[in-house]
Amino acid sequence: DGVLLFAAQQLLNGFTQPEQFYNLCLHEQAVALMHSHPDWDWPTFGDDTWEPLSQISGFSREAITEWIGRPDVELAAVAIVHFLQFPRQMMTQMPQMYQELSRVLANPFDQTS
Repeated sequence: DGVLLFAAQQLLNGFTQPEQFYNLCLHEQAVALMHSHPDWDWPTFGDDTWEPLSQISGFSREAITEWIGRPDVELAAVAIVHFLQFPRQMMTQMPQMYQELSRVLANPFDQTS
């Protein structure tokens, strides 16, 4: 239907306490963005991406999977959430991933590079 519904408390917790609550709203918006624009030059993410993301946020793969409530968690969406919620940490700990996401999200229609 093109509608995303969220429980208000969960939504607020994700934005106001990102160190304690995974931001489900940003996650689902990232999924929607990727599905709406599959032609954008999205970076590829391997399973080895989980560990550095966990180090940045403190959220394990298992915790995020449980928080989202389904086993098919899109790792790219998780990376985008970390890019938006923990930019300094990602820039320091995952500089290449940070640059790739910056390129796509800052200039999504300029995918010539």
